[in-house]
Amino acid sequence: MPVQTTYTRDMIKAFPGLIADLRPLEVDSKLWEGTVSGSFGVFAARGTEDGQAVLPSTSTVANILGPIVAHQNIELGRGETEVEIVAENSISVMREGNIYVQTEDACVPGDDVFVRYAGKSQVQTLVFDATLVSSNVINGVVGGTAISPVTFASTNAATLTAIAAAMEAANSAVTAVSDGTDTITVTTDLDAADQALTSWVVTLGSTQAGTTVTETVEAVDSALRGQVRTDADSTTAVEVDWQFEETAIAGGLVKIRKK
Repeated sequence: MPVQTTYTRDMIKAFPGLIADLRPLEVDSKLWEGTVSGSFGVFAARGTEDGQAVLPSTSTVANILGPIVAHQNIELGRGETEVEIVAENSISVMREGNIYVQTEDACVPGDDVFVRYAGKSQVQTLVFDATLVSSNVINGVVGGTAISPVTFASTNAATLTAIAAAMEAANSAVTAVSDGTDTITVTTDLDAADQALTSWVVTLGSTQAGTTVTETVEAVDSALRGQVRTDADSTTAVEVDWQFEETAIAGGLVKIRKK
């Protein structure tokens, strides 16, 4: 009888929320609260009432309960990584034990687990490498929308302020602030799509400053609250009493355990 040695389907190591082994564990039952959905393997926090749970929204460690365990009667399809948990769903939260989760960043065994409790707005800077001068005209694009051209306005500082105002007028999803010298900081609204600064150019006048755009903060959607990582990520994640048990790349599945 021939032996099958090839297979048409890939075997997965695990999926988020999978109990990792048969070691002793403690699991609490909760009822999912609110309009923001959760998923298996993310950390849940205390809800409004006893017995309710939500995604974490503060750095208060005592309110963070533990990762959500995958229900054994719900099967993930091939290639799926999460199941949506909505209001009034019954969930199981691990308080002790080992479980698989998806990590935001690379980790190694022994790294402490931090739980995200807040999203982050995209922040970019537009820096001019020289002082703006009389008759300069400044053009650029914010999130695909061109600003109204800005003509030099009496002083370098006043012109930078005018450019920031033109950015906000062109795109309601951003806030722009000038430092009065050479830099405009542009912050995108939380959970809004990225608003790239492109095609910035200074023309006319006796000299023309060059421009450099840098994304200083990468946006993180607040719907990703409850995800795990290895640091506080600019005070948007808090350390909990869990640790990573395996090496994993950013976005990879990894086993964690309660300390």
